Amino acid sequence: MMKSMKKPMKKLINDMDIILLDEEFHCRGSFGPMHKGRPNEQDLAAAQEFAAGLIK
Repeated sequence: MMKSMKKPMKKLINDMDIILLDEEFHCRGSFGPMHKGRPNEQDLAAAQEFAAGLIK
C-alpha cells in the first residue's frame, strides 16, 4: 500500500545499530480478498533475485 517503507523503517531502527540500504523490494501480499494467492512463485523468485543482487 505504501510506495516506500524507508521512512517508517528508519524511525523503527533509529536507536539500533542497523544499516538501512536505499534499495527496497516490494511485493503484493494477500490482504483479505485482495491479492489472493500472493506472494506467488514469481514474487518469491523476484525476492530471491533482489536479495542475491544485494550481496554481489
